[in-house]
Amino acid sequence: MDKLIIRRLIAGILLFVFAIIAWQESYRVVAYAGTLYIPKSAQGAGGTGLILSILAGIIGIIYSVTCNKRPLKWLEWAICIVAIIITLLASTESTKYYPDLNLFRWSFIILVALGLPLKKGFKNMPFEEKINNNSSYATTKPPVNNTSESISSEKKSNLNDLRDLKKLLDDGIITNEEFDAKKKQILNL
Repeated sequence: MDKLIIRRLIAGILLFVFAIIAWQESYRVVAYAGTLYIPKSAQGAGGTGLILSILAGIIGIIYSVTCNKRPLKWLEWAICIVAIIITLLASTESTKYYPDLNLFRWSFIILVALGLPLKKGFKNMPFEEKINNNSSYATTKPPVNNTSESISSEKKSNLNDLRDLKKLLDDGIITNEEFDAKKKQILNL
C-alpha cells in the first residue's frame, strides 16, 4: 500500500479553503462592480479571481484524493501548466481596485507548489510510468529484498520439481506413494 503524503493532503485542504474565500471575495467584486466603491473596471479582475478560485478548488480536490497514490507525470504536468497559465492571466489584470487578487495569485502558486512532487516523485513513492500506449500503468517500486534470491539455483530447481510433482499428484496422475518416494529422492532424504 502506498503511503499518505501529508504535504499533498494539507495543500489540497488549504487550496479548497482558499477557493471558497477567493470565490466569495471575487464574486463580491463582480456583483458590485460599477457601484460607488468598486468601479466597473474591476469586474474583469473579479472574473479572473472567480476562475482562479474554481481552479484552486479543482486542484485542491485532486490533491486530497491523490494524496495516498503514486503520482502520474501527465497529471502533475497538466496541473503545472494550467496553474502557470491562470497565474499569468491573473497578473495581467488591473489590481488597483482589487488588490486581493495579487494575494490570491501568490497564495495559489505557493499552495500548488506545496502539493507537487519533486523530479522523481514523492519520497518512497516515485511516479507511475505508462506502459506502451495503453492506459495501463506500471508501478515503479523500490527493490524488495526477496529471500528467494538467496536460494541457490539447485534449490530453486528442486522446488520447481516438487511443485511439478505436487501438480501431478493433484491431477491424479501419480499416487501418494510415488509422490513420497520421488519427494525423498529430490530432497536427498
